[in-house]
Amino acid sequence: MKKVFLSLSFVDADFVRKVHARLPKGLAYFYERSFDNGEALLDAMGRTVPDSALFVFFASPSALASPWVGFELDAARTKSIVDSNHRVLVFPTDPNVSHSDLPVWMKDYWVPKAGMTVGDIARYITATLLELETGASGSVGKVVGRGKTADRYEQLIADHLVRTHRTPNVYLLGGFRGIGRRTFASHFMRQSLAAEINLRFGPTFSLPQEAELVDLYATIRGELDPLGDVDAMISDLNAFRGVGSDEQIKEIYRQLDHFFRLNQAVTLISAGGFFEDKGEPKEWIAPFLSQIPDNATMFLISNRLFEADLVERLGNLVQMRLEELGEKDIETLMVYTASRLGIKGFQPPRSLIPSIGGHPDVANAAVRLIGLKGSHIVERDPAQIFNVQNTILGEVVQAENFSLMELKILQILGWVPSLSGHVLEKIAVAEADEEPDFIRSINSLILSCLITMTGSDYSIAPSIRNIFRRFNPAPQPLISKFSTVLREEWRNSLERGEFSVELFEAFLFMHALEGSALPKELRELVTPGTLSELVREAYSRGKDDEDQDALKKVISWGALAEDMPMSSATREEILSTVARAQIRLGAYGDAGKLIERMNSSGFRASLFLKGYLLRRRERYSEAVPLLQEAIRERKYYRSAVHELALCFKRTGAMDQLKALLEDHGKMVGDSAMFADFQIGIDLARGNLIAAESALEALRKMPEDEGKSDLRQAQLWMKKQQFKPAIQLLSKVLDNGKRSAFHARCLRAVAAAKDGDFGLAFRDLDFLKGLPGRTVAVLRIEAAVLAEQGQLEAAEKRLDEVSDPGPPDWLQRARIKELQANRPETSISDRRRLLDEVADIRVKHRTFLEYDLD
Repeated sequence: MKKVFLSLSFVDADFVRKVHARLPKGLAYFYERSFDNGEALLDAMGRTVPDSALFVFFASPSALASPWVGFELDAARTKSIVDSNHRVLVFPTDPNVSHSDLPVWMKDYWVPKAGMTVGDIARYITATLLELETGASGSVGKVVGRGKTADRYEQLIADHLVRTHRTPNVYLLGGFRGIGRRTFASHFMRQSLAAEINLRFGPTFSLPQEAELVDLYATIRGELDPLGDVDAMISDLNAFRGVGSDEQIKEIYRQLDHFFRLNQAVTLISAGGFFEDKGEPKEWIAPFLSQIPDNATMFLISNRLFEADLVERLGNLVQMRLEELGEKDIETLMVYTASRLGIKGFQPPRSLIPSIGGHPDVANAAVRLIGLKGSHIVERDPAQIFNVQNTILGEVVQAENFSLMELKILQILGWVPSLSGHVLEKIAVAEADEEPDFIRSINSLILSCLITMTGSDYSIAPSIRNIFRRFNPAPQPLISKFSTVLREEWRNSLERGEFSVELFEAFLFMHALEGSALPKELRELVTPGTLSELVREAYSRGKDDEDQDALKKVISWGALAEDMPMSSATREEILSTVARAQIRLGAYGDAGKLIERMNSSGFRASLFLKGYLLRRRERYSEAVPLLQEAIRERKYYRSAVHELALCFKRTGAMDQLKALLEDHGKMVGDSAMFADFQIGIDLARGNLIAAESALEALRKMPEDEGKSDLRQAQLWMKKQQFKPAIQLLSKVLDNGKRSAFHARCLRAVAAAKDGDFGLAFRDLDFLKGLPGRTVAVLRIEAAVLAEQGQLEAAEKRLDEVSDPGPPDWLQRARIKELQANRPETSISDRRRLLDEVADIRVKHRTFLEYDLD
């Protein structure tokens, strides 16, 4: 394991403790060593420094006055320390210490212009550990295939100079997540902007999707100098909110000037947080970028680029879309990653490489998967895989692919946007001897692109966040420890007078996870971007797990947006999520009122939400035109396509569904919903082999959300194997809330088919108590009554369905079939009934009779 020594005098212990707390726990062992006993120090250095990666000396008047400085070091002893395989850094902690005060052998290691704050020094040490190609950490990656990319960016900069006669100081890198935008930015600073050697030691601020100026301000304050207590932070945020946007921008640059004077670049990261949903820059972006000081350098990492007219108006920005890696570069990257992960005899599967799509995170995940299970796991018939990239990620997140420590780390990070390494370790490490395992796990997960790091904070990779949580629900003891440690850390930070924005956000998400409300006195600390993320996260959990408590929490947390100062775009996103939660809870009246208020405010989301509300109420013909208009508006485009497809599917409009899939093919390719549709069509047509082969791929897709289990049960039901179907559906219901409604509907029908009417009616009674499911329950009750032989009662239930669709007609076909097979039915009536059955089933031949919910 790598070791880093933090060497100090006892009078600097408090300062070094704070530096230590800001270092990324898990990248190495961080040892504090005092220089106050020179003889003991020299012995310790002689024994251990050759094994260390980094030796850090905090130079203060007290440290330099220690007796050890006066020792004459013979040349051999100096050589054994200095020439070992390690780095040495010297940081002054007092402005009165100068380069000339150091011993001769240490002068070469003096770090100029690193800054003297806790955050400055911690960033410098972290950057040294992670420096590309040469960093001291075991998780340092290698930059592959970016030489031509750097040349292209330099050419764009040269063109900018010729055109504007001005050196740019804002650099935007756009493109898909997971293709190495942050890595390239660091590489470009070090290689192409090498004359400015301190640029790469600047801070990186990761902003939420709906980021506003107050989110940026709070994050900067946390990096520079955390305020002493909650009241001070509330006062500061309220003072910031109380001034106009121009004053807010000036205050942000006043804070950022600390980094600019050190000639350090500031990097802002947000997936789409610089843009509105149509692609225009957010209201604050142009004023913010136009006021950047001439001595500043800023990098923006986003998934989009600005329109050319804005770039031209600003005159200080050069942007570039970072392209995906070429196939040979992906192959090379995989070889290097395999070497760092210690995978012997690795051979890149060349048939797979084109399907990786140039994404380094997918490539690294594939390497990890191959190392664990062999190359056969990713060398399947492409025709059986809907989306190779999602299949790889779906395979890699299986629990058996992780050590216990790796699994705990990912489960913990799945609950929060990010978490400091020190807090993460306290939750994950139960015994002291588990520390080496923790460090190994962190390094392995970083190299595999399964976690990312910003400063001292870790996050689970966005590409696996949802699918990991689906396959690996956290055990309650770990959730309890997570809560206990976070509460203790929060309490301790307040007692020390060291308010931490990052810790507060984790504390906030913990409350949402537990389903508890945030104390009123802390609500003023919530920023719009964080609230939007929290509400979105709670909705995702409630939707995926069919957790009504989580959906109710969306509504209560979202109520904060009514009075909180924020942009209309952010308010629209939060209220849209609240409306979705209300619809899922069957609170159609409340949802309708909220949607009307949003429509009156000019929120474009109201169009989609009206269509979604009508679709959930099975008013398909009314929903279709609204959803078609929402697609044209491209507001919630992907969701609108999904909802429209459901309308076509439920009404049997298969030609329209086919046209929809053809028109939106690019979006359909990685959609679990459309993969599920195709399996349903295969089952309906009796193509059971095709359905069975597609099920495994669906199960690995991030948005499967239990669809594959339901389709597996339907496959068994098509084969008349009702008992295995009941067992699987019972397991789904026992293991959690995901797909619970659909699983219970299907189990009621399977049990009735199997003659277990006690189970069927118990499930039916449970379903009758759920809000907003009246039509589906009528349909299920009709199916159960029909199998029990109560055909007239079954028909009466179907008569109550006001707008019957394919599932209702297919259920009528089943009733007619059962009537035809009654002994008392005459031969002529039997023929008539069976002809009617055949006509109905031909008309709805692409609709599965078991899609009754």
